[in-house]
Amino acid sequence: TTIIPIQSGETNLIRVINAALNQPLFFTIANHKLTVVGADASYLKPFTTNILMLGPGQTTDVLITANQPPSQYYIAARAYQSAQNAPFDNTTTTAILQTQQLPKKF
Repeated sequence: TTIIPIQSGETNLIRVINAALNQPLFFTIANHKLTVVGADASYLKPFTTNILMLGPGQTTDVLITANQPPSQYYIAARAYQSAQNAPFDNTTTTAILQTQQLPKKF
């Protein structure tokens, strides 16, 4: 499992890409809000959501802020079967967002 470290309080830009050919993709990070700031190389009016749905080939730029207690949070993506009798990989892919507290300076 991939572990992605982030410092508590930091805001990071993530580009989520649906490289699937035929299936929409759902994407989320446990206990974190996703602020969408761009889609398909175009800026847009930012909005906040818990879950993204991306069409095939779509890219979405998302800001995440590590504003939860330092811990490990699942990142998950899963395809959605919208066509009947069309085979697809019916698995959920995961990674871990690991938030870390910076040591205090004396």
